[in-house]
Amino acid sequence: MPDSTKQGASNDASDVEMTDEDIRSLIANLQNIHKDLRAISTDKIVVSEWVRYKCRYGCPSYGRTLSCPPFSPKPEETRRLLAEYKIAVVVHSRTTPDPGWTHEQHLHHVNECRARLHKDVIEIERAAFLMGYYKTLAMGVGPCNLCDTCVIREKSDASGEKASAAGINDFSVLDCRHKDIMRPAMDAFGIDIFQTVRNAGYSIRALKSYSDSADLYAMVMIT
Repeated sequence: MPDSTKQGASNDASDVEMTDEDIRSLIANLQNIHKDLRAISTDKIVVSEWVRYKCRYGCPSYGRTLSCPPFSPKPEETRRLLAEYKIAVVVHSRTTPDPGWTHEQHLHHVNECRARLHKDVIEIERAAFLMGYYKTLAMGVGPCNLCDTCVIREKSDASGEKASAAGINDFSVLDCRHKDIMRPAMDAFGIDIFQTVRNAGYSIRALKSYSDSADLYAMVMIT
């Protein structure tokens, strides 16, 4: 449980219905951390079963980090979580690739941009919490890259057995080196990022190459 002496929350903002003015004030304050933010009603956040299947079949990070499926929350768990919130904030940034870069340089740039966005999202989570929104919970961006190799992968390699959801429980995150700031991404929660960010008013498209400028999205549940 958070130490109440560090919360800094003099009022229980999470218990109060947010007005449009409250939301504008919240966004203005959080934009001191990251400029490109938009509030979204949680009934506009789309959770779909197919998202997890796309992770399972096609994503090389599946089963390789504690923030990814099959270890991250299942869609039905995410739906129950969203039912406890009304307002979230979508956080957006873009990569700025150089046409002359190699494929490896493009990948490195994307990872750097993801790391910066993840840092901002964690700061937003903390700032909103200190403003009194004690339910605040961040969702990261992309597969976790806080470590070169996730501890779950190291254990799998050491044992010679593949890590599986059957061997993971709620205490497995205690093995994470960065459990204070590790957060599964939106799609790891089963959220349809494309439709959700469109519902928030963003334009998003499928990329054809790593040399394209990429839109990166994360989310912070507020109240």
